[in-house]
Amino acid sequence: MMQRRSNSETLESGIGLMSLKMFSIMPMTFWMKSRLKLCVARWKERILEAAAQIRYWSLVLFPFMNLTKVWNPVILDILDRLELIVNEKDVLDLKEGVKDRPQGRLPTTSLVEESSVYGRDEEKEAIIKLLLADGVTGNKIDVLPIVGMGGLGKTTLAQLVYNDDRVKQHFVHQSWSCVSVEFEVIKITETLYGAVTSQTCNNNITDLNTLQVKLKETLSGKKFLFVLDDVWTVTNDEWDLLSRPFESGGHGSKIIVTTRHEDVAGIIGTLQSQHLMQLSEENCWSLFSKHAFKNAGVTADLSLELIGKQIGQKCKGLPLAAKSLGGLLRSEPNIEKWEEVLNNDIWELLDKKNGILPALWLS
Repeated sequence: MMQRRSNSETLESGIGLMSLKMFSIMPMTFWMKSRLKLCVARWKERILEAAAQIRYWSLVLFPFMNLTKVWNPVILDILDRLELIVNEKDVLDLKEGVKDRPQGRLPTTSLVEESSVYGRDEEKEAIIKLLLADGVTGNKIDVLPIVGMGGLGKTTLAQLVYNDDRVKQHFVHQSWSCVSVEFEVIKITETLYGAVTSQTCNNNITDLNTLQVKLKETLSGKKFLFVLDDVWTVTNDEWDLLSRPFESGGHGSKIIVTTRHEDVAGIIGTLQSQHLMQLSEENCWSLFSKHAFKNAGVTADLSLELIGKQIGQKCKGLPLAAKSLGGLLRSEPNIEKWEEVLNNDIWELLDKKNGILPALWLS
């Protein structure tokens, strides 16, 4: 009779499969080893995010069960194993390699529902002012990083700016590319080319060289605005390769890059990074209320409104936390369920390093 596998055995098997997908044995250059270390660091970060999601939903869906004690040792064991891989990379001559790895989140687009955005008017106007100003740095093309932890609304702010009429009139070409974890130069180039030419890549364009030549010709002398959303990692070489066709663009062209990581902003930014801050308590409540109550601006039960405002305060000005928890309670009329969320241990699971709520790991 087959025995049930324990949580640790199941996850151990998963880590083994993940390691096989991540690495293949072959000689490595110094650059390859550095990239491997960065790759493993990113995997550790993603595992921490997944762990936070598990803890969050465990507490929300099973508020009377303490599942944290079960999962914490398993997660720590996974991180120890990843650390061991990093330390032994030189001995094993490992090379990073990820093939056909499914993305963990939906891609973003340039579209935004402006009525659902609160408290970003000042940041929006500051960025638009930078975009419309030419010659601030003396560069032909400038890169503006928007930096902040997950769930602060970096993508939403970029969407607001991208769709502003003043911005649309100022630039001849606009293109939006969701980059996410892997910085794939060919894929990004295809997206940008497809947008500026209003056509998808066909069989006549089969390699990066042809793509870049055609993109360079299309951009020649024309002012453009590109958005690279959710960039997790990039090297100098990758950025240099991607940006070569951009130099043909018109003076005053701009590129917006949204990222959680200061090192990304440091590599590609030419303008001062725009660091996104938390929403005010009032704006955070407005966002929570819009998603928690079916009729915007209307709360049928004053008791729910009172509890909702307390939940909004605990979201600490983080838009995604307010949106996620508001959506969670949207179809829940039972006041006891609201009180469970308010008094739940979820609020004690702040990331000790960054002060991030587990709800943010849904981003």
